[in-house]
Amino acid sequence: MKKLTALFIVFMVAFSLNTSAQIRVGGQVGLAVPMGNLGDVASMGFGFNGLFVYQLQPQIELTGLIGYTTFGAKEEVEGFDYSLSTIPLLAGIRYSFSEEGVNPFRPYVGAELGLQFQSITTEFNYFGFSGEESVSNTEFGFAPQVGMYYALTPAIDLDANLKLNIISDSNYLGINAGILYRLP
Repeated sequence: MKKLTALFIVFMVAFSLNTSAQIRVGGQVGLAVPMGNLGDVASMGFGFNGLFVYQLQPQIELTGLIGYTTFGAKEEVEGFDYSLSTIPLLAGIRYSFSEEGVNPFRPYVGAELGLQFQSITTEFNYFGFSGEESVSNTEFGFAPQVGMYYALTPAIDLDANLKLNIISDSNYLGINAGILYRLP
């Protein structure tokens, strides 16, 4: 909780330093391609993210993200089913290669750091015995990304990116797209 409070204070200080900055909020949907050890047990995932973007400088932005991604079982086993999910809570930075308003298409690179709240739920029904078990843990995550903005209107941008989510043994590639709305 102390880390979240410190992060909130950093964002508030950043807001007070740049009064002409723009704030955008929005959401994304995406596919999650499991990799490594996660790819051995999980099938393609689906998720959604809520996104907050604060323009610190004309080409530098701070981001905040909370989301939910779920994966299904890779192989079906009779009488046994499992699912995996993660809830990312991340803060990050993005660098755009051109300033807003100069070109409607603006590529960017960035990275996010934060917590990944993971859960595995198993259900079994075998030889008359049935039950459900859920195990949760919290992992630190890092997510480098490449993406692009495309100005649909003066107040709405399309935001699409490829993000490599590096989380202990649960790595996955996120393919995300969504809308960002510029607050007045």
